[in-house]
Amino acid sequence: MKKYVILIGLSLLVCLSCKKQKETPYKSSMRETLLPQIKDAVDHSDFNKIILLCDSLIKNGEKYDDVVVSYAEALVATGKAELAITVLKKELENKNSYNKKYYLYHEMGDAYLVSGDTANAIANYQEVLRLNQSYARPYIRLAEIYEHQREKEKARDYYLTACDLFVKHRFYKETMEYGLKAFSLDSTNVQALEYVANAHYRLGDYANELVALQSAHAILWKRGEKNGNLSTEDAIDFLETGCRCAILFFAKEDYNMAWGYFQASVLNTDVSKSNDDIQRKYAVMIAAIKYKIGDKQDYSDLLSVIKERWKDKGEDELNKLLTNPQSIIEYHSFWVY
Repeated sequence: MKKYVILIGLSLLVCLSCKKQKETPYKSSMRETLLPQIKDAVDHSDFNKIILLCDSLIKNGEKYDDVVVSYAEALVATGKAELAITVLKKELENKNSYNKKYYLYHEMGDAYLVSGDTANAIANYQEVLRLNQSYARPYIRLAEIYEHQREKEKARDYYLTACDLFVKHRFYKETMEYGLKAFSLDSTNVQALEYVANAHYRLGDYANELVALQSAHAILWKRGEKNGNLSTEDAIDFLETGCRCAILFFAKEDYNMAWGYFQASVLNTDVSKSNDDIQRKYAVMIAAIKYKIGDKQDYSDLLSVIKERWKDKGEDELNKLLTNPQSIIEYHSFWVY
């Protein structure tokens, strides 16, 4: 009797197992198996493997909407742009397709660009921007197209817009790369140099930050000499680039150069409307430079003002700069975005 009960129990388990297998189709099992493999192939840029695995999904009627962009990218990379366009168009016609459609349009733009259809490439990149203006890559593609067509102003502006997005998302190497490209198209563009300088600062490369800032400051100086004055925006840039140059030279303990930049920019600018923190920083920096270049009388006069207006806070900052010139790098936070 006991054996009979055990046999019945085993039979029931087998039946339940069979039923469960019927409820779990082979297709779902294949999809679950292939998706991690596709992801691994994407991570290793193994385009042929991506195509092979995605083709397997398609042949077995599996959903592949979440890997369609990778599939299309692999097709484009292996010279099958026309097939990529067909795949992407079909996916875009599907109302229940990939929810971030701007990726599909971007890949479609790449496919058209590779196949030599620049007009359709531009149209698709513009559609990406209509759907998501915060996506940097289509700006780069459009900039490259217009640069190739020798439309320098358009190309420069698209590069600069991309830089703005890259720096906001902390992609500093990309900011530097495309800032330099924008500057190569317009050698008087201060904004491009500021993006480059800020990227170097964020990456801790103060030497190249200084090079970019000096170039920007020189452009503004020449512009002022040529026009007799600077626009409000240029005047602000002149002040900021000059002050940052002074900060970096002070950190290098080249106090005469620091004073030269400070004198040329800050002392020729009305900073009385600046907030109290910035006015304190200016006063402390001037006092520190004066002390370092040996102008004891001006230093003494400034020290009295600092003590009277900002009490211990100003004096503590000044003492910190005098004992550790590199600590002045902290002042960057007022000008670097």
